[in-house]
Amino acid sequence: MPKYNGWEPLRDDGDPQGEKMLGSGGQGVVYLARSPKRVQQINEGAERMKKLLRAATASVDQREVDFPELAEMIVEIGGSDPVNHLGALKQFKIPVRDQDEASRARGRLESEVRALQALDEHPAVLKLLDQNVEEHFIVTEYHMRGTLDKQLKLFKGDALGALEAFKPLVDGVSRIHEQRMIHRDIKPENIFVAASGNLVLGDFGIVFFQDGSERLTTTYERVGSHDWMAPWAYKKAKLEFSKINPALDIFPLAKVLWSMISGENGFPFWEYDRGENNLEKLFPDDPLMRLVNGVLATCIVRDEKDCTSSALDLGSQVDALINQIKEGRGHKPVPPGTINAFGGGTEPPGWLWCDGGAISRTVYVDLFDSINTIYGIGDGQSTFNVPDLRGCFLRGLDRGAGVDKDRMIGSIQGHLVGPHRHWLAKGGDVQEGNRGKLNEFTRNKDWPGDHYTDDDNHPHEGIGAETRPINVAINWIIKY
Repeated sequence: MPKYNGWEPLRDDGDPQGEKMLGSGGQGVVYLARSPKRVQQINEGAERMKKLLRAATASVDQREVDFPELAEMIVEIGGSDPVNHLGALKQFKIPVRDQDEASRARGRLESEVRALQALDEHPAVLKLLDQNVEEHFIVTEYHMRGTLDKQLKLFKGDALGALEAFKPLVDGVSRIHEQRMIHRDIKPENIFVAASGNLVLGDFGIVFFQDGSERLTTTYERVGSHDWMAPWAYKKAKLEFSKINPALDIFPLAKVLWSMISGENGFPFWEYDRGENNLEKLFPDDPLMRLVNGVLATCIVRDEKDCTSSALDLGSQVDALINQIKEGRGHKPVPPGTINAFGGGTEPPGWLWCDGGAISRTVYVDLFDSINTIYGIGDGQSTFNVPDLRGCFLRGLDRGAGVDKDRMIGSIQGHLVGPHRHWLAKGGDVQEGNRGKLNEFTRNKDWPGDHYTDDDNHPHEGIGAETRPINVAINWIIKY
C-alpha cells in the first residue's frame, strides 16, 4: 500500500499482511494510521537499536553494552502509539469505468476537504490533519472512543448531562450554517466521542454548499440517511436545490438528543412522543423529560414550516433549558471567563486550558465578550488569547486595598523576595554563607537573651531560581 504524505496505516493484529481498518462504506475505506513524525521516530529508533544489538553481539565484555538504552528503544518502537500521533486515513473510491460517477466521487472528496478546512477552528467539528485530492485521500483526527451510536448509554436517563454535551454540537452545526453549508447526514454514526466526552461531528461526504459553487447532480440532491431524514425530504426522496436549508439538519440533530437521553438509536419518522418512544414514559419519575420534549416538539415535526429555523435558535432553547434545570437545582450557570483549578488531564466540556493559546473570536464569542483582549489580541482580527497560567500562582486584584497597588487585571508580576533580617545568637557559630564579624551585628532588645541581627535588609541570591511554598502542579482552565 502506498504511503500517504508520510502517513502509514497500522497493521491489522489479526492479519499481519493487512491494514487496520476502522470502517468502510460506499465512499471509501478508513484506516488507522501513524503520523509522519511517529513513523520517523520509529525508523530512527530502529536504526539505533540495530547499532546497539550489533554492539551487544560483538562485545565480549557485556559491561560495555548500553542495556538501558537498548531497553528504551524496545519500549519506544514496540509500545503503543500515542493517540496524538494517530489519524483516521480515508481512501476514497473513485470508479474507473464510469466517468460520470468518478466525477461525482471526486466532487464529494473535494467538498469534504473544503468543508473541513472552512470549519477547522471549531471544537465540535472533526479536524482535518492532511489531504491529497489527487491521491484521493484525507486524514482526520482519530477518536479512540469511536462514534456515538456505540456509546448511547453514556447519557441514558441523564437529561442535564445530555443537554450539556449536546449544546457544543449544536454550536458546531450553527457554525456550519453560518458558512452557508448544510451537513445533510447528521446521525450518531457520524458523531465521534472525544476522550474528554465532547461530541465531534464528522463525515461531510454529502455536504451541500448554498453558494451554488458545486453541484454533484443536475437537478436534485440526495439529502442524507432515510432513517434520520426530515419527513418533507423523505417523502420526495430527492429534493430541489432551493429546498435544501438548515431545517434539514435541525430535524436529525434533535433526534440525536432524543437518542442520547433514551439510549436508543433513533425512531421512525417524527414519532418522538408516541408510545414507547416518549421520554416521559421511558423515564416516568423524571420531570425533566417533559421539558426536553418541549424542545423536541419544535424540531422533530412533520411539516417544515413548524421546524425551528436555525441551529442558533435551537442552541438558545437548549441554553435556556440547561439554566432552568440548574437554577431549579440551586445551581447557577458558570459565567464565561471563570477560571478554575482542574485535576484532570483532558479539558472538560465547556472549558479550555489556560495556556495562552489563540482562539476564534466567533467560535468562542461568549468568552471573547467576557475577557476581550486582556490576555492577548491574537491575530488582531479573528482570534484572541486565553490567559497563560502555566506554572503560575494566582493573586487577587488589589481593587483599592493598598496591598498590591498599580496592577491591572491580567498583569504578570515577577519574582521578588521582601525585606528581611537574619538573627544570630551571641557566641553562636556563623554558618557558611553568613560569615561576618559579630561587631557588625547589633543587639535586638525585642528578643530575650543575647540575640543580634544585621543592620541592613538584604535579598538572598543564588539559592534557587524562585521562592515558593510547597505546592502541587494543577491545570488552570477557563470557561468559554
